[in-house]
Amino acid sequence: LPVEHHSFWQELCTRYGFMSPHRVAAGGDTRFASVHSGLELVPDGALVAIHDGVRPLVSAETIEACFHAAEAAGAAAPYRPLTESLRYYTPEANHAVDRSQYVTVQTPQTFRSEWIREAYAMPYEERFTDDCSVYESYFGCPVTLVEGNAENIKLTTPQDLALAELLMR
Repeated sequence: LPVEHHSFWQELCTRYGFMSPHRVAAGGDTRFASVHSGLELVPDGALVAIHDGVRPLVSAETIEACFHAAEAAGAAAPYRPLTESLRYYTPEANHAVDRSQYVTVQTPQTFRSEWIREAYAMPYEERFTDDCSVYESYFGCPVTLVEGNAENIKLTTPQDLALAELLMR
């Protein structure tokens, strides 16, 4: 959470009676920096789920599946199959690709705490678009994918927010 929002968070906790024990990490200028900061608060020997705040409709089943897979394999993330046609594109050319070989990845991305903390000790690179890309870059192996829920959309546009409101009805 950005440092300038910490006091507001405390007010919300008091106002709404949020009593679950928790610690708040200082957010950074990038996702990478924010996750790195949060991982400093996670103990060894734990499983840690890193979730986008802009994905409020994740299901309990998706979260549970990620924890089970990470417990078994060390790293897991939810995915969804593509339903639209997919093309490789450059300004000079484009061509169809087999969409069955591609998926979208959601959060929570879940890891053994020591492993993901070790991966986040690397310097930031722009190609790190999520926690899986950091993990894979460091360890050289993929995460286990588990099927996510279709409603676990990322709210990035006004249309996404309208869809989320519809899904919550």
